[in-house]
Amino acid sequence: MSRVTRDVQTHWVRPCQPQGSSGDQVWPISDFDYIQPAINIPLVAIYALPSDANGPSVIQDLRVGLAGTLGQYRQFGGRLQINDETGQHTIKTTDHDVVELSVQYHDGPDDDYVPSYAALEKDAFPPMLLDSKKLLPRIMTEKQNLTQHGDFHEDDAPVTMFMVTFIRGGLVIGVGLHHLATDVSGLDGFLESWAANTKRLVAGLPLAPFDHSIMDRALLTHSGPAPDVKRWTELDQRLKTVKLLDTAPQPPPPEFKMPATSEVLFHFPSSKINQLKANASQTDPNTWISSYDAIMALCWRCVSRARQSSVTGDTTTTLMFAVNGRGRLKPPLSKHYVGNVATLSWLELTFDEVVAPGAFPRLSALVRAANVEVDDNVYKSLVEWVAGVPDKRRVAFNMNALLGPDVVGSSWQGLSAHQTWDFGFGTSKAIRWPKPDLDGFVFYYPSRNTGDPDEGVEMVVCLEDSAMQKLLEDPEWLNYAVAKGPRSCFDLDVAGA
Repeated sequence: MSRVTRDVQTHWVRPCQPQGSSGDQVWPISDFDYIQPAINIPLVAIYALPSDANGPSVIQDLRVGLAGTLGQYRQFGGRLQINDETGQHTIKTTDHDVVELSVQYHDGPDDDYVPSYAALEKDAFPPMLLDSKKLLPRIMTEKQNLTQHGDFHEDDAPVTMFMVTFIRGGLVIGVGLHHLATDVSGLDGFLESWAANTKRLVAGLPLAPFDHSIMDRALLTHSGPAPDVKRWTELDQRLKTVKLLDTAPQPPPPEFKMPATSEVLFHFPSSKINQLKANASQTDPNTWISSYDAIMALCWRCVSRARQSSVTGDTTTTLMFAVNGRGRLKPPLSKHYVGNVATLSWLELTFDEVVAPGAFPRLSALVRAANVEVDDNVYKSLVEWVAGVPDKRRVAFNMNALLGPDVVGSSWQGLSAHQTWDFGFGTSKAIRWPKPDLDGFVFYYPSRNTGDPDEGVEMVVCLEDSAMQKLLEDPEWLNYAVAKGPRSCFDLDVAGA
């Protein structure tokens, strides 16, 4: 029997802090943080659970571990404050902070409110079967994340929130993390620490050691005077990935709804990736192309072809794909630095150039070149550019993906979810952005621990449904990628439990 409403238990978790100390503090975010959209990053981690697992005991362990970890990652227990004149954000923490940890049980034998673990595993955990409104805290899903109306900034927004859902045969941990506070690599460090601390505290051990230097945002904060108009204009003309909005974004009208999009999971087996990389280098065998470069180039090419009927050949299309610069900065930052370091590389061609016969090796080489161009100088220039913007709410990525011609690639490939996010019941079996209805976005995920020597990587492609159906018939795409789970947002009957 299906439950049509949620019976949610909400726990308010107070960050632990040493006796006699004060949690009252104001933490500025870095200049570079403003480049990211003012959204919550939605992430779900899916786990298998034994049939004899005790739900309340699991939750108690998670609560204890979360309280201890929030005491270390103090900013994650706070709330974002906005200066109405400058748009500058700070994270304010107090002695009274609490963080939402909601819990719901949908693990009964006849409960199909959420698909069972077995049903999700059968199709490799497809995102179209993961409903964010069911698996994430309600406050997080009341606001549309990204639309062509832009993202808008809300005062007093919590930095983090969590939900745990017990499903038949498993458990889903839903995470909401405000993107102005950190990127997914910073979240990776937090979840790794939460998992380790949970197991240590349950075993009667102290919290794991914590490196407080990862909270220092100075390297990505402009230290000198703001650039004058001439210098800022020079930076603005050189930096292609960012733009200045005419005004701060406003909420979309109440009646606005995004068109129906399909979010299909594709699997690239290792053997197919090797073939793809060989084809990417066929015009110059001495040119090294990474798996990420080759897949991004193929995605740009095939998604553009799927959209081609709605544009003219001389229409320009931009590929923007994520780069994690922690190791590219001077000095390099810790892999678990708390803050935003991920940025986007930028390429622009016409549709005719992208889909031209034999263009794939050229596209791959261009993607590789754009990837390596992101260095310490680029980061310093971006930081200085942001420092010269009088209202930080007007900072935005220079993209037109949502119902536009561009393709945006987000990469979670560096996350350690399948190695370190073990709370005592094994590591996660999959991580996903649940049903990301973001036309033109693609999500590159880390390899899962399936035991298959040809496992490779997974990617979710989000497209308006008619374009998705064309992608699913593209022979070049299907030569490398295997679709998993539902193929259309209008056809979810394969989700049988």
